[in-house]
This record gives sequence, structure tokens and C-alpha cells, in this order.
Amino acid sequence: MVGASRSNPKGHYESSDVVWAHRMIQQLFDADWNDPKMPDDWTETEDFQTGAGLLGRLLERDFDGPLSVVKDPRMATLFPLWEEAARLARVDLVAILVDREEKDIVRSLMHRDSRSTGSPMTPPKATRLIAVSLNGMKEWESIPHVRVRFPDDLLSGIGVWERVEAELNHAWPIPAEKAAGRIRAFVTPGLIHASSAA
Repeated sequence: MVGASRSNPKGHYESSDVVWAHRMIQQLFDADWNDPKMPDDWTETEDFQTGAGLLGRLLERDFDGPLSVVKDPRMATLFPLWEEAARLARVDLVAILVDREEKDIVRSLMHRDSRSTGSPMTPPKATRLIAVSLNGMKEWESIPHVRVRFPDDLLSGIGVWERVEAELNHAWPIPAEKAAGRIRAFVTPGLIHASSAA
């Protein structure tokens, strides 16, 4: 798992191998974290099939439980890749799509880069990153999905987790009611970057 950092002291809860794979795949198409737009014809290339095969093998190796979760912001623009990887690994995809105020995302990105590199992302670059990511997220709407608002739903208690469970028809390994205490202990409003709701 990707560990904690100055900008995220409680950890990222992202698979290190998946993040590495996403970075490698983006590099094949001259994309990266700051400019994640993929070429129009990328799904027709051999590199796309190679990337899908890599993710498919990771799914089979690391995410073989009845309910597994993959999280990485880069996924926003990589839906075709994950759709093909899931087909290869014979797993069903569902999505939790997170909505957040654009101004809060811009401030959060600037805060993150300032803490990690000492050089904050400029507002124009952040706005472009958001636009490309939001456009990519539309493709995720083609599979079963539920939308949650960040941080409002996160701070509202266990109701959002019960709604996600019901709308996606997937049971959490630990019922939300039983996990409520641990959820409240983990969620720290003061660590939410640049949010008017924090």
C-alpha cells in the first residue's frame, strides 16, 4: 500500500502496484499525473492491450475476494483499460464516483504539491487536470455506480455507507453499523485539504 506522506498523514490506501502500473501505462501514451489526457486512439494500440493484461493479472493476484476495492485518482481517465482488465480477470466492476466542489479540488491540489514538492500546482494546470478527469469519469457511468459528495457524505456518518451498499447491491465485509466507531475515529475533518465543509 502507498504509505503516509506529509500531505496525507493517515495514508492513501492505494495499491502500490496499481499506482505503479498506472504510471507506466500513462508514460506509454505520453500522459502523466499533471496531464492525464489519453490519445483518441489509445484503446486500439498494442500498449493498451499490454496495460489491460497487466491490470488483469493484478486483479487476479491481489483482488480475488468477494468484494475488493481499488482506489487511485488516475483511474478517472483509464476506464477502458479497467473495463478490459476486468473482462480478462472475469470480475464485475462497480464504481463509487466522488463529487467535490471544483474550487476545493484546485486548492487541495495546490496544497498537496506545496507540501510534497515545495512548488504548488498553478490554478490553470489544476483546472485542466480536473476537466480531463471529469470527462473521463463520465465513462464510469456506463457501469453500475453510485455518487457520493466529498467531504459532506464522508462527514455525515454511516448513512452514506449504507446507501452505497444498497445501491450497488454489495454487502460490506463488516456492516456499517458495526464499523461506525472505527469510521468516526478515522475520519479527521482537519486533515481534509482545502474544504469549506472541513
